[in-house]
Amino acid sequence: SGIPSGAFSTVEKGAVGKGGSIEITTNSLFVTGGAQLQALTRGQGDAGSVKITAGDTVSFDGVGGDGFSSAAFSTVEKGAVGKGGGIEITTNSLFVTGGAQLQALTRG
Repeated sequence: SGIPSGAFSTVEKGAVGKGGSIEITTNSLFVTGGAQLQALTRGQGDAGSVKITAGDTVSFDGVGGDGFSSAAFSTVEKGAVGKGGGIEITTNSLFVTGGAQLQALTRG
């Protein structure tokens, strides 16, 4: 079915600019069923970061029917020019289960 649900901040291929960050402040956050938080660059510019501050629990769990993992990503994609952001999670309890992922990576 294509793109999973989630929050996205992207510098697309051919674009020039700095990607924004995804910042979530909450008591609890549950990212399930293949939903994703993505800050990435495919063009020329830095990727943003993913920052989560939760008073209680943050949980990433499972893979959606389309094969997408529940995840948080900060990525410099192949062919992109820029710096990657980071993933920062402040919480009392963190769970990454059932094929979920946390990734800060550079492919390009």
